[in-house]
Amino acid sequence: MECVRQYLKECVNARQRKIIENEVYGAQKLYEFLCYDQAFQREFLRHKSCFQLVHPEWDLCSNQFIGVLKDEMSRTTKQSINVQYIHFCCARYAYENCVYSSARFICKPDSAMFLRRIAKLLSTDKHFLNCDKIENELCSDAIRQLASSIAVYVTFLTSLAILMLER
Repeated sequence: MECVRQYLKECVNARQRKIIENEVYGAQKLYEFLCYDQAFQREFLRHKSCFQLVHPEWDLCSNQFIGVLKDEMSRTTKQSINVQYIHFCCARYAYENCVYSSARFICKPDSAMFLRRIAKLLSTDKHFLNCDKIENELCSDAIRQLASSIAVYVTFLTSLAILMLER
């Protein structure tokens, strides 16, 4: 991480550096927890097998989240920034629920909760720091239901693929 910081300091102008720092905020926080927080390290290692099992589903959740963000970015001129921010927060909330729901079907409940925490941390940039309030008040149950439905579908497809490979 120090190498990246040094590169940003020496090779990237201040405006671009600020943008990059905002975007990688969650990843930096995860790195800090992994490197300096021994309790977090132990918990991370306790759930590592769940990470491995959920990886394909997590990728699908991530790709869906990125797709929603790209769609929202293309609508910048068509809607107010406040509405767009709410949509971003709800998309992040759906992403967290997608990861959690996928893990819940594959791993132990405490592992699923931990993976949700990691997904939330990784999807947090400095622009999303106020999303918790919005997620709790404005992101509807429909998002929870959608994420749950996606997780069931992903789990079904994974099971089907495993069955086909066993033949």
